[in-house]
Amino acid sequence: MNPPRLVRSLRLGLRVSRIGLDYGMGAALAQVQAAAGVFTRHPNRFLIAPQDIRTADPTRASDFHAGYFVFAGRAVECGTQSPFAVEPPSSEWENALLGFSWLRHLRAAKTESARIDAQNLVHEFIRSPMSRMPVSGHAQIAARRLISLLCQSPMLLEEADHGFYYQLLVYIHHLQRSLIRALAQPMTDCDRLMVALALAYYGLCVEVPPNVTKRSIARLRRELKRQMLPDGGHMSRNPAFMLELLLELLPLRQVFVARGQPAPPELMGAIDRMVPMLRMFRHGDGTLALFNGMGVTPPDNLAAVLAYDEGRDQPILNARYSGYQRLQGGNSVLIMDAGPPPLANASGLAHAGALSFEFSDGDARVIINCGVPELGSRSLRAAARASAAHSTLILNDTSNAVFARNQGLERYLSGQVISGPHSTSVLREEKDDLVQIRATQDGYRRQFGLMHTRRMALTHDGHTLWGNDQLTFASKASKPLNLPFALRFHLHPDVQVRLANEGTTALLQLPNKHVWRFEAGGLPLALEESMLFAAPTGPRPTRQIVIHAIAEAEMQLSWSLSRVEVRA
Repeated sequence: MNPPRLVRSLRLGLRVSRIGLDYGMGAALAQVQAAAGVFTRHPNRFLIAPQDIRTADPTRASDFHAGYFVFAGRAVECGTQSPFAVEPPSSEWENALLGFSWLRHLRAAKTESARIDAQNLVHEFIRSPMSRMPVSGHAQIAARRLISLLCQSPMLLEEADHGFYYQLLVYIHHLQRSLIRALAQPMTDCDRLMVALALAYYGLCVEVPPNVTKRSIARLRRELKRQMLPDGGHMSRNPAFMLELLLELLPLRQVFVARGQPAPPELMGAIDRMVPMLRMFRHGDGTLALFNGMGVTPPDNLAAVLAYDEGRDQPILNARYSGYQRLQGGNSVLIMDAGPPPLANASGLAHAGALSFEFSDGDARVIINCGVPELGSRSLRAAARASAAHSTLILNDTSNAVFARNQGLERYLSGQVISGPHSTSVLREEKDDLVQIRATQDGYRRQFGLMHTRRMALTHDGHTLWGNDQLTFASKASKPLNLPFALRFHLHPDVQVRLANEGTTALLQLPNKHVWRFEAGGLPLALEESMLFAAPTGPRPTRQIVIHAIAEAEMQLSWSLSRVEVRA
């Protein structure tokens, strides 16, 4: 090597060493990573930018330019101060800021000022102490940040000088290494899958050795094979996570096409099965059913995902692996949670909603679960996960699943299901005039020795829904009982309800002018307060129909919901 070239190489080596030290990477760590086959030198260039299929709002660019940042329902006016230097008003606001998904709004503005603002904000972040914080415990946020930077790289690099180009490459490489290190630490299955997705994006979108790309794709294939269920559901049983996952899987499929590589079968199979599964949760008004962590349905994101469904697949009706059932008759739709809680590491957002259901008539929601609030205190979110926030049977005012609290040793399991139904059995029958489901869950077996069985049948015209709830002993040895229970049917806030026939009938007036009659064999009905947590404008008060009774022995209770023909 000639002397000038040697001097330039030494100078470049010193610059890279200084950058590596800035990010907390010493020689020992570099040797360990090299031994593990991790690419320790930053890539030379960007190859491709994935498409961000989320809807963007270009009007928000002017807010960012004025130093006004609104995330997760909280607004911060930074003025001339960097948003990465201010005290975040909430963890949700901070997570949204650090996920960098908001860059799409600046790109959508298509103005020079928006581009410069985006470049300046990314530059400020890379120079801030926040960029060097460990990603452990925030792996999903860091994964989303890596994907966002890759997606918006055309805007970030437009008319950028070599220094910024180099700086961005070095940072995303640092982020990739941090995510690989984080994989060695405990994390939820959802986080692990999102990290694998981000690393696959990295391996395909920047210039790295083939073995790095191969290893990232193999990692993603393993996680998809392990976490995706045969019917298209995810092991978390959370419709919200499925939607977020599809928003990343669909563009990744296009990246493989753009690189001229065949997409792995695990990726293609997951997409093909997930879209019909997502349709299973969809009511006539376009919103998703409120089970196991689902909150407000983002209509723009859902529309973006379904637009890629070229075959316009019909919804799955019997998702036995995911534990959901769907009944359709006429314009009526019933969706039921007929499965046990997810495995512990995937249950951080799961609900105690075994055998709960939702029912809709066309574009009118009728029976609902309360759903998850977009924002709110920990106690509010805990209340939303309880059995009482679901349309199901609640025995002795006790949830059918128990969640770990953030205290003592349980802080390592915070939010996970530590006790609940171990198994459920489901029988589905199609008959000439109706479809019926019989499901049993054992969530009350350990504490009360009882099994809960729910039967529901919907006529083909969708005008009548029959239900039957039964409590039976789990073993042959009968025990004396004196346990209160409640059957709860939460109503959508747009439903007007009144009692009739001396309180034994509830008449439901829907926004579409249809009237439904709820009865329970002459038993008295109570109207009690409830709350729809998952409302776009924030929690909305509503009502619930409740049947209170005492279980002195094995018992069963029948009820019905039928459409009333109203004369003009």
